[in-house]
Amino acid sequence: MADHRTWMLVVGLLKSMDNPVAVVSATARTTRELVRAAELASLGEMGQALTMIRGIRDRHIEIVLSFAKDALATDTLATDAQFADTTHSNNTAPQGSSEHSNSNPIDINPSIQYIESQMESLRHDLESVATTGTLNAEILDRIAGTGELLSSRLFADCAGWAGLATRFMDAREIVKTDAVFGAANPDEARSASAINPLKTLLNEGQIPVIGGYIGEAPDGRPTTLGFEGSDVTATFLGALLGAESVTIWTDVDGVYSCDPRVVPNARRLDTLTFAQAEKMASCGAKVLHPNTLKPVSGRGIPVWVRNLFA
Repeated sequence: MADHRTWMLVVGLLKSMDNPVAVVSATARTTRELVRAAELASLGEMGQALTMIRGIRDRHIEIVLSFAKDALATDTLATDAQFADTTHSNNTAPQGSSEHSNSNPIDINPSIQYIESQMESLRHDLESVATTGTLNAEILDRIAGTGELLSSRLFADCAGWAGLATRFMDAREIVKTDAVFGAANPDEARSASAINPLKTLLNEGQIPVIGGYIGEAPDGRPTTLGFEGSDVTATFLGALLGAESVTIWTDVDGVYSCDPRVVPNARRLDTLTFAQAEKMASCGAKVLHPNTLKPVSGRGIPVWVRNLFA
């Protein structure tokens, strides 16, 4: 999920699918920057940490504004004046917004307010880290998971402006895990008991949008499934729902015999057994998280790896 143009591509894909569930990762660089901000705070470099999260905030606001403008551009009657007036902390109304909010405006206020609320929580966590000088796996999970909360909520909003019946769902309410912070394992039994709201949305013809990578420990504390864990969320939910298939949309054309950026004659592999793919992942193939296939391998649910840009 790099920018608003990527989000537009995802909207197009969802429009072509029957009964999809969208599991989204954080926007590009966001998780790494969140982790770095936490590290800086633990070293007493609070100013640098806050500068980094301001950059994250501004980037997400820009994605929302750009998507809204593109969504309006599809309507011949649309003008910049259709933006609902919005203000956010320490800023005036975003460029392109207006006090004139007439025919069917896109109301970006809730999206901006969600960004600000997440930034406030981040500041609180970073201040706690800076005060104690301690950064443990538990608080790092809370900080690092912010990226997926932002992307899932904001993408659900944006896709709704583009005409999809998308609904944000907080992944922590569905994906229940153990308490191994930094590398939590999904708990199938507890998650199955929590998945009915997602099924209800699907039965109503709506499209749930859920952040990957994040979950909730038995005592309610937020967890993460390990770096690049969004694919695990997708296959885990696919297994619980009995999905027809799971597709991992990425920026490469599939799974190769080795890294094509390193080995020029690497071959794209048309099919792999689950055992072969799991072996490749465990040996370091970056296209698949080592735990991606575990939820679906025993259920025979096929997993596709496809290029979003091709």
